[in-house]
Amino acid sequence: MTQERIDRLAGGDPNRQRALREAAGWSDVGEWKVLYGHALRSGGRLSDENVRLLYLHLTDNLVQQVRSGGFDQVVFLDKSARPVAWFLRSAWKVLAAEVRVDLTVGPTPPIPTVKFVNIDRLQWLGTLDPEGTGGWDVRRMPDEVISGLRACFASSADALDDPWAEGVRTCFDGQRVLVVDEVAVSGATATMAEAILQRAFPAGEFEAAWWMRPSMVQRVDGNRGPNTMPTWYRHDPINRDHNERGRGVADRDVGAAAHSPHWRVRAGRHFLSRPHPPGVVDEPAGWLREEIRAAVARVVRGQDLLAPSFDRPDYEQASELFNGLTGAQLRAEREARGLRLTV
Repeated sequence: MTQERIDRLAGGDPNRQRALREAAGWSDVGEWKVLYGHALRSGGRLSDENVRLLYLHLTDNLVQQVRSGGFDQVVFLDKSARPVAWFLRSAWKVLAAEVRVDLTVGPTPPIPTVKFVNIDRLQWLGTLDPEGTGGWDVRRMPDEVISGLRACFASSADALDDPWAEGVRTCFDGQRVLVVDEVAVSGATATMAEAILQRAFPAGEFEAAWWMRPSMVQRVDGNRGPNTMPTWYRHDPINRDHNERGRGVADRDVGAAAHSPHWRVRAGRHFLSRPHPPGVVDEPAGWLREEIRAAVARVVRGQDLLAPSFDRPDYEQASELFNGLTGAQLRAEREARGLRLTV
């Protein structure tokens, strides 16, 4: 990679130039252990290159949604959306700047504050839909559980006594917050999380979003299921893997959290993932973080194509800046290589 490419991608911004130089220096990987090619349930296969192209395309979709929506914060749903936060953080300074008509680059906006909340649909479905009607009502959530969530994100431990007292402030007050799940099958998890957070923090504004929306296809058992899933679920990404590794954190432990010396952990015990126990090394999570950085670095160095978000108003300019190709030429190149953006 030449300095000329860095200068071109930076558009004359010295801060962006430094960020791109750092990203370009991230190491490549010899073997893709997590972001690797795999079969699709509908038939066919995604190559390693296609996985990288697709995942950075999805990440640019998220970057543009955050930017265009004016969101102050992004909440990722643990555990499986935590890697999406790693993508966002690694790619933000590369993708977030506007590319002008003359291929100069505007200033890179600051990345919004990132937080994590562990809300799973199955965790609360029995509480919010006890009759199993297929719908749910967030008002059924026990008041003490909602109060604990509110206290967890309050500015001080005083909120433990009464998180709804006058003068209690939370980090979500007056904020526009995007609530991101890693994949939409029904979309219910992110929608439920949005409703729970909105009830706990009425002075904030929450909106649900999804990183990946795979198509639904017929499975061998006759049921319909997603054509693919993010590769960090397991080494067979078609099937969900509920093990404790690969996302950097472990499942909730409400009982242990209730006795934590940390007041935020006690308050948010129903909604916080726990660190891995001592002695547990989450190697797959480490591999994934390295591979995300490597995927971004390959785009910066010009080793891989970037498929910009189709929602970018500067789509044509971004394609030409990163790839040296017009939008039509990029599509033709993808088709020639068999690189898919819809799964």
